[in-house]
Amino acid sequence: MSKFECDQAGQLGNSRPDLEQKTNDTILLAASEVKPEKFAPDLLPETDQQSLEDWAIQDMAKSGIMPETARQLGITCVNEKEVHDILGFRTVDQNGKPVNGYSIPFFDPVTGNQMLCLEGCRPFIRVKLRNQAVMSGSSAKYLSPMQAGQHAYILPSVHQAILTGAPVVLTEGEKKCICATERGLPVIGLTGIWGWRDTAAGAGVSHDRLLPELSRYAKAGTTWTLIFDSDAVLPEKRHDFQQAAVRLAKALDAYGVQLRLLILPQHAIQQHVRI
Repeated sequence: MSKFECDQAGQLGNSRPDLEQKTNDTILLAASEVKPEKFAPDLLPETDQQSLEDWAIQDMAKSGIMPETARQLGITCVNEKEVHDILGFRTVDQNGKPVNGYSIPFFDPVTGNQMLCLEGCRPFIRVKLRNQAVMSGSSAKYLSPMQAGQHAYILPSVHQAILTGAPVVLTEGEKKCICATERGLPVIGLTGIWGWRDTAAGAGVSHDRLLPELSRYAKAGTTWTLIFDSDAVLPEKRHDFQQAAVRLAKALDAYGVQLRLLILPQHAIQQHVRI
C-alpha cells in the first residue's frame, strides 16, 4: 500500500478555513527544512538577444518574477511564427488570430544542456501565450511542442539543494517554481498535474513511472511534498487532481518514498490561491 498523507483545506471537497493556519505552518515547515541561503536561478548569462516586452514583464511580475531573473533563465518573447516553429502547430485565439507569447526553455540542471523533445532533435521549450489559444473546444494558456513528451522544470540551485538534503517539493507550473525558489523554498515545477509521468515509456510499460530527472531524487525513507493550488478542491477538478496525487504516491512507493499532499486553502478575497 502506498504511503500517502494529505494536509489540505478539506478532503478535496468542502473548504476548511480553520485549517488555513495549519497549511501555512506546513509550508513554513517545508521551507525550514532547507538551508537559509537564497536559491537564486543562475542558469544563463543575459544576452542582447533575450528581449522581453512590457506585457510579458507585467505578466511575470504577477508571479513574483523579475525581468532580470527571466532573462537569466533564457525566457524571451516569441512572435506568432516563432510560436508555430516551437510548437509545430498553429495556435489561434477565440477570434481566430494567431497567438504570440514568451518561451520557457528547459535545461538539464546537471549539464546545463537543453532538454530535448521525445524524438531527440528539437529542444523542449514551453510557451506561455499572451492570449489563450482555443483548441478542440478548450482553451490553453501554456503549450508544449507536438509529440514532445514532457520534462520537469528543475533549476540548478534546486538540484543542488536536494542533493544536500533539502526535501523534494513539487508544484504545477514553471513560474511558481521560479518564484518559490527565489524566496528560499526550492521547488520543482511540473508541466501539469500529470507532469511527473514518463510518457516516453514504450508499449507494455506503465506510463505511471517517474520521469528520469525525478527518479534520481527518489530515496527510500524520504518524503516528497506535492503542492496543489486551492482550486484542486473544486467539484469539476477534484477527481482528476485526486487521481494524479494517488497515482504519484503509488509510483513513489516503488522507491520507498512517501508523498505528502498539500492543498493551499481558499481565501475569502482571492478565491484561487497559488504558491
